[in-house]
Amino acid sequence: MATTADCAVVATVFPSLNVTGSCCNSSLPITCDGGRVTRLDLGSNALTGALPSSIGRLTKLTYLEVSSNSLSGPLPESLGSLASLTELSLDRNAFSGPIPESFGKLTKLIKLSMYNNRLSGNLPSSLGNLRKLDVLYLDNNTLAGPIGPVTSLTELSSLGLSYNQFSDSVKQLKKLTKLGSVWLESNLQLTGDFPSTVSPATHCSMSDTDICTSSATLQKACNVPACPTSKSCTIPVEAFPTLDFGDNCCTSGYVTCNNSQITAVSLSGANLRGSLPSSLGDLRSITSL
Repeated sequence: MATTADCAVVATVFPSLNVTGSCCNSSLPITCDGGRVTRLDLGSNALTGALPSSIGRLTKLTYLEVSSNSLSGPLPESLGSLASLTELSLDRNAFSGPIPESFGKLTKLIKLSMYNNRLSGNLPSSLGNLRKLDVLYLDNNTLAGPIGPVTSLTELSSLGLSYNQFSDSVKQLKKLTKLGSVWLESNLQLTGDFPSTVSPATHCSMSDTDICTSSATLQKACNVPACPTSKSCTIPVEAFPTLDFGDNCCTSGYVTCNNSQITAVSLSGANLRGSLPSSLGDLRSITSL
């Protein structure tokens, strides 16, 4: 595709830029290489409207920045065609709906920033394909469900999931040993023992969650309460061999305890098979199953 064709796409996607002729030779914050548009620095440009699917035709883009605008509507699946992207910043807009499954094709991404939008739904499983990702910011949306797709992103140094509706055990984050900054606050159903293998040295916030930690260092640095010290666990763990309850089932993320007594058990999404053990009837303090 020649430069004029790429510039025609830019003109269609962002009409308020008033692109005419070759956008590569203009004063616009657009970078080209070898006749193709490779970089769009369009933050704080008073952009409005939705992103059309035609943006997926800019296949040589390595950097797309449209933060701090008034863009809205769903994110097009065609964004997954921008396979050369290393940085994608969509934050501080009004994008809505789910994160497209096609984002899993953006395997060169190092930074993905989508905080302060209106995104909803569960994280797509394909997000776990972004193995080069160093920065992931999804704060201040209405995203929900498990955080499993994040747990394989072992290159992450900064993770922002705060002010959403995620519900899962943070024990799964134990492989993210490079995390220097983590924001998890205001996810009331994030639970469990925050792993000691993760030591965020720059910033960590976990208030308004059900997270605890057995690490004295993390208790002080992140203002996280200590986990219950009782190792007694009356749940019949042998009946659920595929689940990791750890030493203390009260911090496993699968159960809720009050004074070391199990009051609730949540095993949804655990892919269990077979019959429930009759010994569950011994949990006299349980109020929710």
